[in-house]
Amino acid sequence: MTMAERKLWQQLRQVANTGTHFRRQATIGPYFADAEAECARILAQPDLDPKTGRRIVMALPAYDQCIKASHLFNLLDARGVISVTERQAYIGRVRALAKMCADAFVRAGAQPEAAAS
Repeated sequence: MTMAERKLWQQLRQVANTGTHFRRQATIGPYFADAEAECARILAQPDLDPKTGRRIVMALPAYDQCIKASHLFNLLDARGVISVTERQAYIGRVRALAKMCADAFVRAGAQPEAAAS
């Protein structure tokens, strides 16, 4: 904790309004890795359901995790937390997730909602 942060927290603790609670921000960096791992885990599941024998590809739940990872990257980028080289690596990781989701969607033989109607 920097000296400026210490001074700030000392002043915040002395606030007369007792109904107010101040907390430090949680880091969001590890959540990107969590979303990335969950997306990969969902896509790594076998296509055939062992109970019914039906073909089930979980492309949309994996895509939700891809969007979550993309959103977390945008938060990190907007806060200026990542460097230029790290930024390129994160973009590549998000693109790889999106490509895996798109491949799973095509493999499922699913039609977009606009084309289905």
